[in-house]
Amino acid sequence: MSKPTTEIILLLDSSGSMKKIQLTAGKALKAVVEEQRHVEEDDCYIEIWTFAYQPSIVKNATHIDKIKHVSYPQCGGGTALYRSLYETSKSVRERQERNGPPDKTLFVVMSDGKDSCQDDRLPGLIKTAQEEWGWEYLYLGADISEETESDMTGIHINQVCRWRPSANGLETLFEQYGIVLSSARIWRNQPLSDTARALKWKDKVEGSEKFYAD
Repeated sequence: MSKPTTEIILLLDSSGSMKKIQLTAGKALKAVVEEQRHVEEDDCYIEIWTFAYQPSIVKNATHIDKIKHVSYPQCGGGTALYRSLYETSKSVRERQERNGPPDKTLFVVMSDGKDSCQDDRLPGLIKTAQEEWGWEYLYLGADISEETESDMTGIHINQVCRWRPSANGLETLFEQYGIVLSSARIWRNQPLSDTARALKWKDKVEGSEKFYAD
């Protein structure tokens, strides 16, 4: 009997402000991928995108067993977060429609800065993605208001996490969202918002000593 399939989409900030923690981001990204190797309940594919002024694909959807190397790209440019989230979501869905969608899609967007430009198309797309396509999002934003971003995007507040833009803050963030992803794959019939709440991952990101350490 074949295993269910899961796609993990990572949309990661590569704007200029990430330069100071780029080395940590690379190590943390590798740790997230390694965390996913321990789950045996599904066939997992990971696709990696980055964004500054616009999104760019770094690694096409690849089975976890075939991923030998991941690295964080060079950073530079502005932070077109909302537009990049819209365009990446749309591009991923178009590919899934061509090739056949997976059983589960987990979409992570991480940014260390705020986007001053709204994209009015985004809430409608996320609503469609969550309600019609069955996608589940994690939104990781530095120094954001979780309530405001949840209301603006339509992503459940349990899946929106504020973090501190520092090397230690980033390390804790990646560690915790890696656990959320692997747990969501294991408890695949449970809504991600419930899994996230049960893990208390945001408390660990925001309340740990690392969150307050430089």
